[in-house]
Amino acid sequence: TADSILLYALNEPVFVVDAYTKRILSRIGFREEDYNDIQRLFMKNLPEDYKLFNEYHALIVKLAKEHCKTKPECAECPLNKICQTGKLNIWAASFDGRKIPCSNFPKYKPVEITFKPLRSAFSKSLDIK
Repeated sequence: TADSILLYALNEPVFVVDAYTKRILSRIGFREEDYNDIQRLFMKNLPEDYKLFNEYHALIVKLAKEHCKTKPECAECPLNKICQTGKLNIWAASFDGRKIPCSNFPKYKPVEITFKPLRSAFSKSLDIK
């Protein structure tokens, strides 16, 4: 995309939103779906720094390839404590192939969450204050 060129080739502080970013945010529970809304979410919550945006995007790609795949592998995911999908998948896996009684199924509904837990999880890797 044009934003990729701006960030990676021209070192402009523009956050790149791709399918990985959208997949991870939707599974965590963010309601933003539009490219511009997602981009604004990152740009208003992070310092305007092309190196930081580059590193965040690299971590998102790594997370998507290692854990948040099309079929997610939530147990070892570093975001599973804040991720709605991860919590549900880990809970369901605890039944180890047994039939899950409907009365035990957690009531999942989209929640309004803030950027802070996501930033906190990534910040451990980036040493951000």
